[in-house]
Amino acid sequence: MAWRFVKDGVDSVFKLFLKSRGLSHFSRYLETHPYVRQHVLPYLCLVGGFLFDILTLGRIDQTWSLFQQGIFLFMIFLLLYLHERQERVQKWGEGFAKFWLYHEGLLQFFMGGLLSAYTLFYFKSSSSWMVLTFVLVLLLLMVLNEKKGLLDARFPIRYAMVSLCVCSFLIYLVPIVLRALSFWTFLLSIFLSILVYFVWMKLLIPRAQWKTFASIKKIIAGIVVPIVFLVLYSFKLVPPVPLAALTMGVYHDVQKKDDTYMLYYNRPWYLFWQKGDQTFYTKEGDKVWFFTSVFAPTDLKHEIYVKWQKREQNGWQTSDRIPIEIRGGRDEGYRGVAYKKNYSNGIWRILLETEDERELGRLSFEILPEYRDLETITNRMQRY
Repeated sequence: MAWRFVKDGVDSVFKLFLKSRGLSHFSRYLETHPYVRQHVLPYLCLVGGFLFDILTLGRIDQTWSLFQQGIFLFMIFLLLYLHERQERVQKWGEGFAKFWLYHEGLLQFFMGGLLSAYTLFYFKSSSSWMVLTFVLVLLLLMVLNEKKGLLDARFPIRYAMVSLCVCSFLIYLVPIVLRALSFWTFLLSIFLSILVYFVWMKLLIPRAQWKTFASIKKIIAGIVVPIVFLVLYSFKLVPPVPLAALTMGVYHDVQKKDDTYMLYYNRPWYLFWQKGDQTFYTKEGDKVWFFTSVFAPTDLKHEIYVKWQKREQNGWQTSDRIPIEIRGGRDEGYRGVAYKKNYSNGIWRILLETEDERELGRLSFEILPEYRDLETITNRMQRY
């Protein structure tokens, strides 16, 4: 009795939904234009999901943002579950069955929305070109998600992408919840990803079909993704989400007054694009100051490292690795300072790293003797 009441209620809701004037015209148009429904609508849903993320995404640890991503994951699980259990769709009544004709567009909207969110978050946390390659793979998968025939391909790539969404989400959700970032939080997120996917497979695949080749492929597709994440992590190719370096710069002096940092630099006017003094003209007694602002979720504490390296004939040589303890919660990021007073002229770079040596950012600069043409030098001060 209760089941029938729920089923009839859902059917009535979808009938009213589809009978609304605007949606009714749109529905009839799609019914008479199958090409638009099958090929154009999914791409429109992708764009819609991406724009939805741009308009609604806030901080990576924002409660609403995390809740929204959780709902999107749940809807993907539900839609693919109903896709595998087509007989249940018919039981929900004519209204739901008609609405189901457009479920592919909804699936693309939720999948595209999640992949675009992960791309944005991971891009903010990446720096080196190898890590950016990881982000480009996310973009590629977001496009492949719209290609016709992936659902029934020999390798069930859509199920691999579901596993990718779960992994990508938990990799930064676990540190946010535990307020810590380490190898063990990463390992826990991978374990939970496998567990969530396995439980979903148990619900999705009937017991009698567990040993079929098609079911085994779906299970393997979901397990491969966490393994790939572990391999990428071992090569430092997974961006250190939820941390993100918001700004980095080299300066002649850094002073703090009340809650404001004053950053002093001087450079020729034509080097306006540089971050502070990336062409660093020295005089006796100068220190090379490094300033950074790193975003971290509320109450997350972590020790990051400022690695100073100089380019020598045999490659980059590390001279110092200075720790800075950061505390999350500030929208503009936690501000940290380090300096170096023992240095020599030449090409230098600073790598900003996490405890597990994943790169948050890098900054190259050159140390030169004192500049003689003082007329082209502009002394500046920036507040942060």
